[in-house]
Amino acid sequence: MKRLNFLLLGLFALGIINTACDDENFDAPPHSEPQYLGQSNISISDFKAKYNKDLVEITEDDIIEGVITANDVSGNLYKQIFIEDETGGLMVAIDRNNIYNDLRVGQKIFIETNGLYMGKYGGMPQLGYRYSRDNDGNFSIGQMPWELLKAKVFKDGYPNPDQVVPLDMDISSINADNYGRLVKLNGVFFDDAGEIFSYPTQEGGVQTLNRVIRSANDNSQQIIGRMSSAADFASDTIPGGVGSVTGILTKFNETNQILVREKDDLAFDTNPDGWGIENSPWSVDYALAHMDEDKEGWVTGYIVGAVAPEINEGNPITSNDGISFEAPFLPNTIVIAASADESDWTNCLVINLPAQSDMRTALNLSDNPDLLGEELRVKGSIETILGAGGVRIASGSVDEFRIGGVGEEILSVPFQSSLDPFSQYSVSGSQQWQIDSYGYAKMTGYVGGSNNANEDWLISPSIDLSEYSAVHVTFEHISRYGINSSDFTLWVSSDYSGGDPASATWTQITIANYSSGNSWDDWTNSGNLNIPVDFTGKAGVHVALKYVSSNSRAGTWEVKNFIVRSGKGITVDPGSDLNPAGDGTQANPYNLDGAIENQGAAEKAWVTGYIVGAIDNGQGSGLSIQDESRFEGPFSVSSNILIAASPNETNPDNCIPVQLVYGTDARTILNLVDNPGNLGQEVMVYGYLETYYNVPGIKDVSDYVFDGGSSGGGDSNPSDEGDGTRENPYNIASIIANQNATTDKVWSTGYIVGVIEGMSISGAVFTEPFAGVETNLLIAASPTETNPGNCVPVQLPNNDVRPVLNLGTNPENHGKLVLIYGTLESYFGVPGVKNVTNYEIEGVSGDPDQPEGAIILNAAFDTELAPFSSYSVIGAEVWIFDANYGAKMSGYNGAPMENEDWLISPQLDLSGYSAPYVVFDHALNFATDMELYSLMISNDYSGGDPSAATWTELNITTMPSGSDWTFVNSGHINIPAGFLVNEVTIAFKYQSTTSEAGTWEIKNLFVIE
Repeated sequence: MKRLNFLLLGLFALGIINTACDDENFDAPPHSEPQYLGQSNISISDFKAKYNKDLVEITEDDIIEGVITANDVSGNLYKQIFIEDETGGLMVAIDRNNIYNDLRVGQKIFIETNGLYMGKYGGMPQLGYRYSRDNDGNFSIGQMPWELLKAKVFKDGYPNPDQVVPLDMDISSINADNYGRLVKLNGVFFDDAGEIFSYPTQEGGVQTLNRVIRSANDNSQQIIGRMSSAADFASDTIPGGVGSVTGILTKFNETNQILVREKDDLAFDTNPDGWGIENSPWSVDYALAHMDEDKEGWVTGYIVGAVAPEINEGNPITSNDGISFEAPFLPNTIVIAASADESDWTNCLVINLPAQSDMRTALNLSDNPDLLGEELRVKGSIETILGAGGVRIASGSVDEFRIGGVGEEILSVPFQSSLDPFSQYSVSGSQQWQIDSYGYAKMTGYVGGSNNANEDWLISPSIDLSEYSAVHVTFEHISRYGINSSDFTLWVSSDYSGGDPASATWTQITIANYSSGNSWDDWTNSGNLNIPVDFTGKAGVHVALKYVSSNSRAGTWEVKNFIVRSGKGITVDPGSDLNPAGDGTQANPYNLDGAIENQGAAEKAWVTGYIVGAIDNGQGSGLSIQDESRFEGPFSVSSNILIAASPNETNPDNCIPVQLVYGTDARTILNLVDNPGNLGQEVMVYGYLETYYNVPGIKDVSDYVFDGGSSGGGDSNPSDEGDGTRENPYNIASIIANQNATTDKVWSTGYIVGVIEGMSISGAVFTEPFAGVETNLLIAASPTETNPGNCVPVQLPNNDVRPVLNLGTNPENHGKLVLIYGTLESYFGVPGVKNVTNYEIEGVSGDPDQPEGAIILNAAFDTELAPFSSYSVIGAEVWIFDANYGAKMSGYNGAPMENEDWLISPQLDLSGYSAPYVVFDHALNFATDMELYSLMISNDYSGGDPSAATWTELNITTMPSGSDWTFVNSGHINIPAGFLVNEVTIAFKYQSTTSEAGTWEIKNLFVIE
């Protein structure tokens, strides 16, 4: 059956015949029912396939028909409608506001497409018209003018919105064939329930926010709901619970999106069986009916007892005698049911309470008998436990259960698009907390290549804790280039009333876990950090993040998903009984306390201890060292060992986990799977002091001394060579030794020996074929090296370096000596080289072609924006330096934002030249209006706001396509004779609007004659 049932009218029988091109179709209500006398000759699906290009003019007489499924009636869609037939949907871009007055949902239309254009924006097909700047031959898809639309688009019949029916689907079943169609996503929920849909920018401008919508059955399946502050429902509250969302399915690059037409597209009802999420848990009956089906989620029920003492795996539950429905109770399990007075074991679920967990402490009936009959929600795997239906709990953290207010989110701030409701206060320094366009709060005193002294606070709103006896804080963060314990700290106050935090009394809350400091991708959970009891039971409590930097050290702190939650967490004692010893050298290694005290140090260090066991799971994150530690064989995991101060230690809290990297000698010699006799032996290991299994650990071990004798011969005493210049590049040992020593690029050298396939160095490939890998290389000190532990991974960005060096298309490079120019930082979890922008191999270099003539100004933009400076006239986004692509500006921050930003040269003396010109390489994507991207020149600019000076636009000879990342040469841009004077300035002027925010990248600029 056709999904859209089109109303066929017997117009000919009634003698009603109208021409289709009468202007009254759009300018005034028709006096009679409109009728199109022609017919379509191609379906929407075939039409999109025929014109599947970034931009193409339609020169054939293709006529499509469809029913309007969406317009701008609520304001959430902007200058567009969507039409649909039985085969698919299509976006139609129209340069007009309030389109819904003329083109209503349910209206059948025909479009005579000859003379129009098909194209893509962010990969999404749309019908419209081309746009060109100055008739320079550079076009991209844009909106068709209204007058053109009246000559090409024709109504047929009256609108019938009741016949517009969405396609029911799951997020997991989304495919390209459905882009542009009206769909209905069932069984979904909003991450941001309780917030408003959208809000204007601080300047009052329109912005569109990304609201994450997830599948209740599989929380990993998600889609972005685009919510505009111009929508008439923008200030309404996002509904909670599980329901359905109807809208137009679209995409932007690789991200699936849904455009809600109006608030009625949202329908959220209660499901009696639950959806397995926290605010809509499964019932006990549902869990029992879906036992052992690989389902994981939330379940609700009443506590009715615990497993009886005599029950175990060899003696499972087979009758009511297997459950204790009254005291005494064992502390390791509880049992829940749909009714508080249930006494039939077949209607019950067994829940394990992991040892030493928050869950066991809070819920076991041995210590908490009053909980009998209380309602409980738990999160776990629906599976058989001890012969009965059950919910298996992973770690027993406070994130996995809710009872009596425990686990309630008192404050939740994602920092996705705003610092609100937090406020920032700068005690000293020019820098301050801000929102990064990638969706997190960020503070750094490092700007323009210089460290700056700062003290900056990010302070929560007042929090009412008067109803809570136990509360904790948790957040995700990345900290780099600073000292964790002093530069990035957490505080709480009960007498702060606003303004300078120095006016209040603050107590520090010690953060349990910091990131490794080696990667911008190493998001680490802080731990569930107790707010001291002195502050619980009170109103008017504030928590704050405090950042400190100096002129000699300015780290970066990034924070997201900040949550204040009821329930007990952990308290880290900053004055713990540590007795550190050693200095981290091989001659004087750290003891365990020394390793703990120096967690987060930038350089590798030696640590000594006894091998006492291993963690029986090789994942290294999100797992519990308490539950997974094994102190006697047989061992099943070779990726780690546990070391302790005593060879007889069996308490996980007194141990440090040590990562053994795949393919290294350390793993081969030290692991307990292959070497069970190592248990109890003394060892020294050389690695990074980083969080591992959410506790202080040692990672990326590259050398060791075992039992006083054998040594791994790794990089503990490397023969460092080179100074990082092109003439004297770093060798492999120096690359490792100088990791993160500077953010500047340096020259390094080594032999190309392989690639990494996959996500870790364990996927090293040293022989052909190289699996088609083009994004990275492995280099080593020897052309025949095949041990990953002796190699350095090199990132090949998508620039001129990749096509020349990669082994996927250049296998002949295997074994060749190469020079590379990039930053020394962790890559694939080990010392590496990233952001490579230049190279030299067999005498061939990646140096940009230098124009012939006298160089007046050269700005490569390969290490910084200097000597240019940036100035923002409008908007929060600014010109930045990108290590891969040069000077870069984008006004897109979750949605197109209004901006005007300048990148301005130093003053030039052109008085002695007769014919100078400007030339540069540039790329431009997501751009249709080329007038927004211009090159300007002035002879009266003296600094500051460029609007204070007089500027003349220079015509850029060659503009990029605007629809990809391809760099093109600008061509020679002549400087007019009137500017051949002293104190001349050139500038790049970038503009964006709420409908277009392109990305402009510029490099290799010369002013030359």
